[in-house]
Order: sequence, then structure tokens, then C-alpha cells
Amino acid sequence: MTSTEEDSSKSGSPSTVYRTRPAYPYPSVEKYSGSGDVNDAANWEEGEALYSNLTAHWLGVDFFDVFTPVMEPYVKRGWSAFHQCLTW
Repeated sequence: MTSTEEDSSKSGSPSTVYRTRPAYPYPSVEKYSGSGDVNDAANWEEGEALYSNLTAHWLGVDFFDVFTPVMEPYVKRGWSAFHQCLTW
């Protein structure tokens, strides 16, 4: 028996799909619409998140905001971060 014949005999017939479900981005989950076959993804819709408590403030929270560049130099106590020099 060759390797291709051996591989094809192990795989057998194509698998049968018995149940499908839609996938939604976290934290949303799927919710049954109430009508139709429960095994068909077309009869499911997006449900509310299971966990919706707010998390505590943390230093990386700004990474999830839209980036807005600073156009003016930041000057504090005679130091300009924009020009990298003292401004007296």
C-alpha cells in the first residue's frame, strides 16, 4: 500500500455537520431567536454580553482610545519636550 492510499483510507468519508452556531466578537454571545431548528446558525442572533462590569482604571486604558497627535509643544517649568531643550 502506498502512502496516499494509506492516508485516504484513514480519513474515510467526509464528516457530517450536525450543528452550526454563529460566532460574535467578545464579549457578546449567541442567543436563540425562538423559532426554527436550534441546530441551524440562521436561527441564532447576537445576545448581550455575559460579563459587563467595568474594570478599574489602569495605565494601558489609553491604548484603546483613538490616537490624536499633539500638535503644540508641551512646556512645563521651562522644559520643552517638543524642542528637547530648556526654554528660559
